Amino acid sequence: MHILNYVGEDCYDRLGGLVHIYYSWLRADQYTISNSKNKFTVLGCDTHAYLSGYQNGEWYSTGCSSQCPSLNNVVNGSCSGVGCCEVGFPDGLKDIAVEVYSFNNHTKVWNFNPCGYAFVVEKGEFNFSVDNLKDLRPNKTVPLVLDWAVGNLTCDEARNKPNFACQENSECLDPQNRQGYRCKCKQGYRGNPYLHGGCQDIDECKDSKLNNCTKICANVEGNYTCSCPEGYHGDGRRDGEGCVADPAQLAIKIPIVIGVSFVAMLVGSSWLYFVHKKRKLIKLKERFFRQNGGLILQQQLRKQQRPRETAKIFNVEELKKATNNYEESKIIGQGGFGTVYKGFLPDKRIVAIKKSEKERSLAMFFLSSLKEDRLFEVLENRIVEGGNEEQIKEVVELAKRCLREKGDERPTMKEVAIELDGIRKTETHLWVSVQSNVEEAEHLLGETSHAFKYSGSNSRAAGYDSMNDHESLALGDGR
Repeated sequence: MHILNYVGEDCYDRLGGLVHIYYSWLRADQYTISNSKNKFTVLGCDTHAYLSGYQNGEWYSTGCSSQCPSLNNVVNGSCSGVGCCEVGFPDGLKDIAVEVYSFNNHTKVWNFNPCGYAFVVEKGEFNFSVDNLKDLRPNKTVPLVLDWAVGNLTCDEARNKPNFACQENSECLDPQNRQGYRCKCKQGYRGNPYLHGGCQDIDECKDSKLNNCTKICANVEGNYTCSCPEGYHGDGRRDGEGCVADPAQLAIKIPIVIGVSFVAMLVGSSWLYFVHKKRKLIKLKERFFRQNGGLILQQQLRKQQRPRETAKIFNVEELKKATNNYEESKIIGQGGFGTVYKGFLPDKRIVAIKKSEKERSLAMFFLSSLKEDRLFEVLENRIVEGGNEEQIKEVVELAKRCLREKGDERPTMKEVAIELDGIRKTETHLWVSVQSNVEEAEHLLGETSHAFKYSGSNSRAAGYDSMNDHESLALGDGR
């Protein structure tokens, strides 16, 4: 039971004259002052006080004192004996009295502590402050807790009475220092033990702090039980054997763990493979970009003073968006080196977009074969077997020049035709002893022929001037 109790105090003037003194009294009758929920507290720097009362019919008294010449060692919130002290008291006290006294009438501490105070207060309801030494009078009362008991009989005497107060799922307790008895709910129950059905079962399994089970918790009336799942053995309690896996369970778990680890490793490896493949593709695109003159185009665009919209380099995603991912209906033409699509730019302009076919990129395949020294492996057998090796190499050298990245380093179509014709006629000169006459060979290799040289080792070319040394023939009347 909670009540308000008066504060005892004594106050003095500057010269030590008593201003007023209040003693606090409390008659509890059938109740007792709870020693577990209250404490006796004394405030002051020139104060000693006493708590007195009756315990089982005998007079009892206790107290504490506090002295401090200044506030230097007084600490807020601390009631350890400097400016504030507190003591406990035994159970069963009735009819208490609180008396406050001073050692020197506060004459030496009057400037900061003119009064002394003492009271019994509920634990946790009073927090000491240095300001309390100056004046505590606004707090004339403090909360206090009283214990009570049922009747004057013990549990054994009252249990057989029709008016026994303890209800089902409760137990009776005899106080040590007072008459009567009290009731409380049994372990595993909570509620009001004085009401019918007031003590209700606690489901310990809903709160892990209320049970000691490691695996399975089963609530029973007023208690709980612990057990282990299938594949385990033990009592299932944290304070006991716990749950230990059976050998057969371990035999099942090990393959599962291995399988999960393998799948994780497979997924990780696949991810690394795809990342590597993606990076390789990016590098391949960059290499193709450089090989097809992309870097040169970028440099030329930076040098131009004209607006940047006159020329622009598009990335793959932009081209896909313009052609709706190279939709078949957007095809407007096809050739040996790729397919041409009709595309729409974000500003609604229509453009033609050519998509190269990797499998048809003969030029790239040809150049890579030369670098790997596989020329005669990629040529048709009839060309390798029936042709002249030197002649083939000369044609290859001409083809390499035609595939140079910079346009000014590539021969013109006219130059290519002249060189090819020279190579053909040179080969004809080699056959002259078999298939032609000497005069024709001398004519083909006469002064009318001239050489066209280029930067290739062991290479040669010849041109024939068809405008000189020709012969006119009579055609008659045209019939």
